[in-house]
Amino acid sequence: RDRAAERLRIVAVDEVHLDAEARELLQAEAAKGSLILTKDPSIGHNPLEKAMVKRTGAMVFALTSANRKGPDNAAAFVKARHRMKQFARKHKGPFIAKVDRNGQVRAWKMESDL
Repeated sequence: RDRAAERLRIVAVDEVHLDAEARELLQAEAAKGSLILTKDPSIGHNPLEKAMVKRTGAMVFALTSANRKGPDNAAAFVKARHRMKQFARKHKGPFIAKVDRNGQVRAWKMESDL
């Protein structure tokens, strides 16, 4: 297993339209301070999903492009891992930040935007 991923306590969420089981997982991981990764940037547009992020205090990192494939997505998150950790230390959840293919991280939806 990747030690960097273990230290980050990362949870990857493929589908943002979460069922009850996935919502429970998200809530539990958010409570632990895990960083939630998703390839679906629409999480910041759906009012129910934004409310769930806010309610759980989740720290979500969403890729800027949902059209990329698995290896490219993984590479972007690996490149961004230090920036994601720094962002999470500086900005307590809840938030949704964007991660681009070069591993750059920027604020997108902070608590007041959710």
